[in-house]
Parts: sequence; C-alpha cells; structure tokens
Amino acid sequence: MTDGQQAPSLVSLGSLIQQGRVATERLWAHPDDSAGRRHVEELIAQVRIEATALGQSAMLPVCDEVGPVANSAPTPQAVEILIGGFEKLARLWRATQVS
Repeated sequence: MTDGQQAPSLVSLGSLIQQGRVATERLWAHPDDSAGRRHVEELIAQVRIEATALGQSAMLPVCDEVGPVANSAPTPQAVEILIGGFEKLARLWRATQVS
C-alpha cells in the first residue's frame, strides 16, 4: 500500500474489530461523545474495506447495518446495536480462524 498502511490481513481485521468493540464500550459512559462516535464510524468503515479486500462478504451486511447507527442519536439503544454489531463481526472473524 502506498499510504504507509499495512495490507489487509485477517490479523489486522481482527484488531480493528477489537478496537471497535472497545471504543463502542466507552460510549456507554459517554454516549454523546461525538469524537468517540466518529472514531467508531471510522473503524466500521475500515472493517468494511478490509473485509471486502479479504473476501469476507458475510461481514459487509453487518457493517452496513451498524455503520449508520454510529451517527444516529446518542442513545443506549444505539450503543447496544453497535456492541451487537461488533460481537457479530467478532464471531464471523473467529469463524475464519477455524476454517
């Protein structure tokens, strides 16, 4: 890659998913943290890019489902949806590790 980023790999994808989960859990304490929500949105977008590059098509609908929620009203329900999305992504990622 020319911009200094690593090429997509299952390891980096797993790391992004973990970072997203941690960032989303921080939103429990501060659901109106716009910078935190923006960071979660960026992580979801990056997960989508890497999942696409790695042929992990099952992850794409999850990203499409939860991506807009990062910009929605800062409610506990929105945080729950985001956490659930990252849990789904983590399950899909773990499934790639056993196949």
